[in-house]
Amino acid sequence: MRRRSAASRPTLPARPPSLWCEAHRLRFPRKHGNTVLCVPQKNGNRDFSLLVYAMTYGVIPEEESRMNFELKHAGLTSTRGGLSMTTVTHRDTVYMISRNPFTRLLSLYLDKVLRCFGVGPKTGGKHSHCDHDLLDQSGAFPVEFAGLERSPKHAPTFSEFLRAVERATERFDLCQVDHHLCGQSQGCLLDGARRLQLLRLEDMDRWFPCLNRTLGLSSYLEGDGW
Repeated sequence: MRRRSAASRPTLPARPPSLWCEAHRLRFPRKHGNTVLCVPQKNGNRDFSLLVYAMTYGVIPEEESRMNFELKHAGLTSTRGGLSMTTVTHRDTVYMISRNPFTRLLSLYLDKVLRCFGVGPKTGGKHSHCDHDLLDQSGAFPVEFAGLERSPKHAPTFSEFLRAVERATERFDLCQVDHHLCGQSQGCLLDGARRLQLLRLEDMDRWFPCLNRTLGLSSYLEGDGW
């Protein structure tokens, strides 16, 4: 068997990336009791943040960046982390949105990898909508892979992406490879919760009417695409 020469070996990162794992812990308005909706990355956090914003302010925000800022800084006098990264207490009922791990991983590939190579909807021109170039920002992939030219013909396949993630986990924890790869419960801070209710995203058509009745969400949802 031929040994690979040193010159042909991939250039690996010298140190692990910083660990950052946060699920969106969305606190409902006080009239709904001590209720937190925990939405891990890639499980619909933008849509559910819109819901909590509408419940809090009575309107749909004009810009996502404005929504993120206001949710993060709202209620700081009573709740550390605002309404979007709230602290879970022993009084809280936590509804956690879970997602099939395979579809979650595929969504990550389509949104945070392919889109950055100009493949898929909302790509091309000045507005590529690549808000998180996973390969570039991770720091866990060899330079030869992370530095691929960002064009459709150089886009890695799904299987190539999976193999690269697998190799990266030989050196780093999944959360260190990218925070979107963290285990779904890791950022929810569930240890102190009074009660936990798991809601599978794939079964949303079955559980959402019940959640709607329980929390009285109808007035926030009419005409807004829910």
